[in-house]
Amino acid sequence: MKKLLYLCLFPFLGISCMDDLGTYDYNPLHEITIDTLKNRTIEIYHQLEVEPKISFSGKETPLEYCWYRYTNNDLEVDTLSLEEKLVYNVNLSVGNYTIYLKVTDKETGLSSKSNFTLSVTGKFDKGLMVLGEVDGIPNLVFLNTAGNLVEVYGADNGHELGTHPVIVADASTTQIMKLKDMLILNGTSGGVTLNNADLTVSSTFEDLFYITPQVINPQAYYKGVYPASYGTMADFIINNGKLHGRLLGAADMLGYGLQFNPAVPGDYELSPYAIVNGRNYLFYDNQKGRFLNIKGNMMSLNNTFSSIESDSENFDPSNLGLQLVYMAEAAPTGNNTKRGCGIFKNTNGQLEKLEFTLSNFNDFYSNSPMRLLSRVNLTPEAEGIEQSAGYAMSVARPFLYFTKGSQIYQYDLNSNRCFPIYDTDTVKINGNTVQTTIERIYMEYVPHYDGYASYFPNEDYNNTLYVVSSENGATGKKGSIHILKLADNGTVEERTTLYENVCGNCVSMCYKR
Repeated sequence: MKKLLYLCLFPFLGISCMDDLGTYDYNPLHEITIDTLKNRTIEIYHQLEVEPKISFSGKETPLEYCWYRYTNNDLEVDTLSLEEKLVYNVNLSVGNYTIYLKVTDKETGLSSKSNFTLSVTGKFDKGLMVLGEVDGIPNLVFLNTAGNLVEVYGADNGHELGTHPVIVADASTTQIMKLKDMLILNGTSGGVTLNNADLTVSSTFEDLFYITPQVINPQAYYKGVYPASYGTMADFIINNGKLHGRLLGAADMLGYGLQFNPAVPGDYELSPYAIVNGRNYLFYDNQKGRFLNIKGNMMSLNNTFSSIESDSENFDPSNLGLQLVYMAEAAPTGNNTKRGCGIFKNTNGQLEKLEFTLSNFNDFYSNSPMRLLSRVNLTPEAEGIEQSAGYAMSVARPFLYFTKGSQIYQYDLNSNRCFPIYDTDTVKINGNTVQTTIERIYMEYVPHYDGYASYFPNEDYNNTLYVVSSENGATGKKGSIHILKLADNGTVEERTTLYENVCGNCVSMCYKR
């Protein structure tokens, strides 16, 4: 066996020693590289332009370009352009699309592909609503996600918004198909309802109620959407310190109207600040210094308030004895306990910050007592917070924002530290720095439910702060919109956009969905 093995190996050893006498020509493959294409948002019927950055390792060989998208469930190709630079008049329906670029080397046939997401919006699809006044006339401006600014009212469209505007609010929800409205509330006629699609006036303030309130003084609007499996929504109007509520979804399916109920009876005067989401209907009575929550079926006319029990010593939510300055849902604690935060003034005039648990203060869940998490006097740097032109609370990070003149302050709930992070007096308007006053700040509120995904899981609203400032002593459209990107530590990372002198004196902002 050993001899046979040696004989079998010899031929191969001989072959391995032979010279390679052949000749070969090698054609190197040309590499095509397309830099990452950024996602884009554009308004329907506007022109889209995309100029890609392409690297090619070959000679001056012509390249072929094809911009396209798939249609009919990815079965057909819709070619948008055969040029290197894409210039396309967008006539697609509102929605999100994947746009592809394919670059081919004519000599070798090799190609490279890249893509980006194109979000097509309608003129009034999604965006920021800014309500104010220009020389005493109500002014409503809409800034859509494509970055286009539209003056909705102020220009004549055949309707009046009423005088002394107070609130702009988005009352629409995808869960209640019949409810597609924006609310414009004011201090004279009460306000109007706008059609969500084109923002034309669709009804009056009186149409919102079974029984119109005797005193018209709208102060706040709140919407609480339940997790999608419930298919319901409760919303509230605080008018002249009284609460009007309605429960939608079940009423909608049963064919009831969409009117608000008469005011919840009782001797109380609500603060305009409340915490309302799918699991919390928490209000504060400044007349008697107490927390209240709503109980009962809001399809009924027999709603009542209920007191809230305490889970802490020396803390009685039903007899707190403090005046509420501001209240909102805050970021959860380190152990993921849902919490609310309120700024209060005691009988000595001292400002205090109270943090407390939020747990099921409504009629669909069992009542839970409120636990006091912390109670401290405000730091001296927060002096004047009660005169703030607006407040914004992050539900992702422990930061409260308020204003002093031309400055925005950040209040760290965990460390009790307070300091300025932005000054509109340092911003050039029309090439000049001017004396300004911040009129409103706004951060979109998207609650996060335990055990449920966020309704908008692909977007982080707590990184954007909207600010409206106005030039002191000026008339006309003296309001400018600042859009600020916030860093993880809550400070301003950058001002992404500035719209100069585009609106009136701002009284309210909201994000339209």
